[in-house]
Amino acid sequence: MSTDAAIAATAMRAATGTLAALGAELRTLRPTGQRARLAALPALVVVLATVLACALDLPDPWWAGISGFITTQTTRQGAVQKGARRLIGTMAGAALALPGVGWFVYDPVLCSLGLFVVAAVGMLGVVVSPHGYAWQIAAITFSIVVLTALDDPTRAFATAVFRSAEVALGVGTAVLAARALAPAGSAAPPPPPPGWHDLFGRQWPAVLHGVRSGIAVAVLPVIWGWFDLPALTAIAMTVVSILAAPVLATHPLDDAGRIIDKSVKRLIGCGLGGGIAVALLALPLDSLPLWLAALFAGLWLFGWLESSTRGIGYAGIQAALAFIIVLVQGEGPPVSLIPALNRLAGIVLGLLILLGVSFVVRPAEEAPAAAPADAA
Repeated sequence: MSTDAAIAATAMRAATGTLAALGAELRTLRPTGQRARLAALPALVVVLATVLACALDLPDPWWAGISGFITTQTTRQGAVQKGARRLIGTMAGAALALPGVGWFVYDPVLCSLGLFVVAAVGMLGVVVSPHGYAWQIAAITFSIVVLTALDDPTRAFATAVFRSAEVALGVGTAVLAARALAPAGSAAPPPPPPGWHDLFGRQWPAVLHGVRSGIAVAVLPVIWGWFDLPALTAIAMTVVSILAAPVLATHPLDDAGRIIDKSVKRLIGCGLGGGIAVALLALPLDSLPLWLAALFAGLWLFGWLESSTRGIGYAGIQAALAFIIVLVQGEGPPVSLIPALNRLAGIVLGLLILLGVSFVVRPAEEAPAAAPADAA
């Protein structure tokens, strides 16, 4: 079988398996029970963080919602640890980006090089560092600040400040909710990370993961210039934000089978979340209670999927992120479908870029093996 045929067959198996697992999970939905309560916690956090961000007139309340969703854990200690790393990473990434903005906006080559280096190192840190999540968020925040400055250099400082404020709000809401509603204790500790050694030996797959992420971010200003896209800020925010979901720490996209499997889950998850959000906006959701109820219901569903034992937790996370990005547009209920469609287009663009880069920069092999189910 040729490599192209093997890739197509693996993608078909991954899509079929993911859709079958989604169908099975939907048949298990129950409004009561421990799993239902755990799914309700991140949904409640996102609603509260979004309302507070709107009340404080923050420019992108959806970023507070995403921060709340990702920070929410099943235990109090887990929420505190993840929230601290997200907040520290955000401030570090903003502080790193601001001094170089004056050079980046006037030198496209330096800009792409800077984006590549920071994103690659940050995403490599996810796999090899004990503080990997902080490395990841630092790289994402750096990329957002720099890409926003390309669209409007005068917004760089405000972007850094407001992203930090939105993240702090989302993290604070998640931590307070966890302390009030989540059980005490901590989850089982993950395997210790390998550290920053032997990067060109046993850890070469992790380096490739970082390189792929770096290229995906670095090409954004190039694509923006080639196609004369109208709003780099909106595209950058949606493209870079999909990198914020957890990666497989023990297998950082280290073979074609896993690349395909994860890409399929990402596509299906984002399509599900973004599609449901667009469908809800067609109602329309022009009252605050109705909008918040729809936001809560959708995130409860994706929280249920995230806790799946059928290997589709990653798809549930991606669905939740896309749902928040599309449904939460400004300082209250959305009034137009156009921003939602633009954001969904940005998500699709980001997915295509990541998918393309993943297959260009990957280990040499004759054919992809079938990827096992992952636990997000």
